[in-house]
Amino acid sequence: MSELGSLSQSARQNQLKGARITFIIIGLLTLLMNGFLLFQSEKEIDEAINSEIAAMGPGMVVDQDELKKARQQALDTVRLIYGSATALGAVFIALGIFIYAAPVPIVITGLVLYIASAAIYGLISPETLARGAVIKIIIIVTLVKSVQAAFAYQKERDMELASLPGNTFDRGL
Repeated sequence: MSELGSLSQSARQNQLKGARITFIIIGLLTLLMNGFLLFQSEKEIDEAINSEIAAMGPGMVVDQDELKKARQQALDTVRLIYGSATALGAVFIALGIFIYAAPVPIVITGLVLYIASAAIYGLISPETLARGAVIKIIIIVTLVKSVQAAFAYQKERDMELASLPGNTFDRGL
């Protein structure tokens, strides 16, 4: 391999390393934050219900059976949201760990998951779109550049493998 090719591949590896770190950090933060929220979900629902009941004013009667059903439904919904987000955090960590195994599909998958999750949370709670917008843009730009680096890295790696003596990789043998 030429020295220039080696330097280019090294730069691509650094870009993938950045994506790896990004995925692991996003994953850890997502996992920890949503895991904590999942753990606190019952308290969160109870506080919201108590606040609503208090806002109704004195003398209002609450149907306890309906309240119990509404509480369970809210709890199920919140647990689904936080549980899914916790699992997504674990997926991001796994993507970061295994990024060199299949750089192109892993970086593309991570980018799509990141954008999709931001969009879904934006639908659930629109203020989350603006919260941390600069950081979100930086992450997306980093991952887009990593997709480009992953394609070049994978192509170079495949060419290296194909040039090894006795390798039938991509020769149709």
